[in-house]
Formats: sequence, structure tokens, C-alpha cells
Amino acid sequence: MAGFLYLIFRKLNAHELASILKRASFGLLVPAILVYLSGFYLRAIKWRVILKNLKETRPASLLKYLWIGCAGNALLPARMGEILRAWIAGREESVSSISLFSTILIERFLEVLSLMILFFLSVTWLSLKSMHRAAALIMIASSLAFIFLAATCYLSDRIIRLAQRLIPWEKTRKTLIGYFERFVIGIRILKNPLRLIGVILLGVGVYVIEGLAYWGIAQAFHIDVSVIQVLFLVSFIFIGVTIPSTVGNIGPLQYFCILGLSFFQIDKGTALVYSVFLNLMMYVPAVIGIAYLYKFGISFKELKAGVRNGALLTETFHPQRENP
Repeated sequence: MAGFLYLIFRKLNAHELASILKRASFGLLVPAILVYLSGFYLRAIKWRVILKNLKETRPASLLKYLWIGCAGNALLPARMGEILRAWIAGREESVSSISLFSTILIERFLEVLSLMILFFLSVTWLSLKSMHRAAALIMIASSLAFIFLAATCYLSDRIIRLAQRLIPWEKTRKTLIGYFERFVIGIRILKNPLRLIGVILLGVGVYVIEGLAYWGIAQAFHIDVSVIQVLFLVSFIFIGVTIPSTVGNIGPLQYFCILGLSFFQIDKGTALVYSVFLNLMMYVPAVIGIAYLYKFGISFKELKAGVRNGALLTETFHPQRENP
């Protein structure tokens, strides 16, 4: 994080930043945040489609787990919020957290495909030829990972039979096969092409809504960018921060936002202020998630302990509710 922040701040002028803030129309931030939050309901619908093999749920019920995932990503390193989301949802819905985590893993891969659609469309529309190779490489890498997961799903019976032959220790064999079976249950959507396409299209919708929120914040700071340019920025930032890095993406988000806006001749000072408010907007769902963590009786101290000893990665992490 320190390296990114150094690259960002080393040439900025404090008077320039103050001037940008003075000219801002802060009243426009409220509708932008509301638009951003509305996209989470579409995320819940998308997750519900993936979860259908495990349990029938309502999108409104899944929203709280999405908020909790945002809180975990803001408070914990390496995107541990996704694991936290799976564990809390598993506990509350009486479903295997490993199966739930596999649905989240699939969700993330399909998100990449959704974003790549937006990326290709925006890059083509804006004639940013220098980005074509990067988009192609990312698509190839994500497609290979997706093929691996699909093969795991379709060949699961063979993999189990192979494990039964190759793992001599009965207890270890049963434990590993049990985890694997629960994991495969969560990725059964890979056997349903129509639902897969539906999830990818819902993902495009999610990021179009997020792009509109980004555009609204741009208007608050009088940044002259079109909706298409902002959709490019959404996918560009996602690519930059999707690899687990810093808590809350502070640093990488600012760096890739400034770099993305430089394609449209937006000065570094304006882009930095804009990126800071993007980051603040992303913390709004995290605040809601923290409230839900308190409701479920989970303290930050317990979460840190679970991450430190690796218990959060298993189904044996069962802290007591503090306020049942």
C-alpha cells in the first residue's frame, strides 16, 4: 500500500487539491451512492441463481451476507470477506460453508467474464487499441481457470474414485472427499448453460449500475467523462484491484483510477480526489455489513483470531453470539 500511495502523492500540490474540493458539488454524491447501493440487490439476484442448487432463497435474505462480505474485505486482508460471507451465510442458512464458498468462487469468475464484455465493448467504442492485448490476456487467464473449474465439476466422480485409490489413509481420504463433494455441489451451475448466461448478463447489469454511480461522482467533481468512458474505468479498476492486495483496496484503487482516467486527459489531482470518494462510496456497504456483524454477535477481535489461526477457512469456527 505504501508504494502505491507514494506513487500517487509524490507530485501532487496541496493547493490544487483544495481547489478541486472547493469546486465540488457534494450534493450529487448522495444519489450516486444510492445508485451504487441499488446494484447490490441485482448482485443478490445473481447469487440466488447460482445458489439455486443448494437452497431456494430470496434476494432480500442474501443482501445481508453481501454487506458482511464487503465489511470483511474492508477490515481483513486478502479479500477474506468472501470467506466470511460464506461462513456467516452457511451458519445462518444451515448450508455447508464450503459449498457456499464455491458458489462465491464461481460468482467471481463469472464477474470477470461480465467485466471483460464491458471492457471489450468500451475499449472498442473508445478505440483504445493499446488495451486490446491486456484484455485478451486477462480473458485467456480467466477462461483457463474457468475451464479448470468446469472440468472439476464434470469429472467429479472420476476425481473421487481416483482419490479413493491413491489416498491410503482412511480418515484423511474421507475428510478430503467430503470437502470436495461439498465444493462441487456449489458449482453445479456449470452444468446449466442457460443459467450461466443469465448470471453473466446479470453481472453486466451490476457493473452498468456501478458505472452509473461512478459517473454520478464524476459529475460531482465536474469531470468531463462519458458513461462509456466510466464503464471502461470500472473494468480497468477491477482488473487492477482484483488480485488480493491491501485492506479496503486503499492505494491500488487510487493508482489504477488515476491511470485509467489518464486515457481521457484527466489531471492527476482531480483523479486522486475522485478516487478517494470512490473508495469512500465503497465503504458504505461495509458500514452496513459491520452493523450486521454486530447483529449476528461477531466481533472484530474474533474475526482477526479466526484469520490468524486459519479457523475461518474451516467449518469449525463457531464463536458464540454476543447478543442473541
